[in-house]
Amino acid sequence: MNQLSQLIIGPADPVRLRVESVVREPLEAAGFELVDVEYQGAASDGAIVVLYVDRAGGINLDACAVASRLASALLDVEDPVPAAYRLEVSSPGMDRRIASAAEVAAAVGCQVCAKTAKSSGRKQVTGILEAVLDGRLTIDEMGAPITLEGRQIRSLNRIHEFGESR
Repeated sequence: MNQLSQLIIGPADPVRLRVESVVREPLEAAGFELVDVEYQGAASDGAIVVLYVDRAGGINLDACAVASRLASALLDVEDPVPAAYRLEVSSPGMDRRIASAAEVAAAVGCQVCAKTAKSSGRKQVTGILEAVLDGRLTIDEMGAPITLEGRQIRSLNRIHEFGESR
């Protein structure tokens, strides 16, 4: 399964992208959407692979268990992680990170918060996501458009507004 990554936000870590290429299509065939993949190779208690999944109608603990069993079997066969690791499967939650090309495109026109890698010069950019082109995102921060490389963004979250505060 060698396919192009649909995760355009976050580091181009080879393990993260290999895990995505192994599990994305089978999870989709089983009715799940792979929202994001995290790989923490230097965690204090060993490496961790976290898959964030969703599905039509929402996700619950039973659905996460089904996705976990499927992903675990696939990862055992393909072995894309170079060391022993713990697999976690989770709901992305309401404040979910946006990582895939489709989710980023759907967030155009919405308020977002981008937390960037240290090397990008800014820690955080908050504003309206104006455009996405060739892996670059343009965010209007109070009238000043800022363009960021998707791979320099550690996390991108949509900011939800729930009405007026009193």
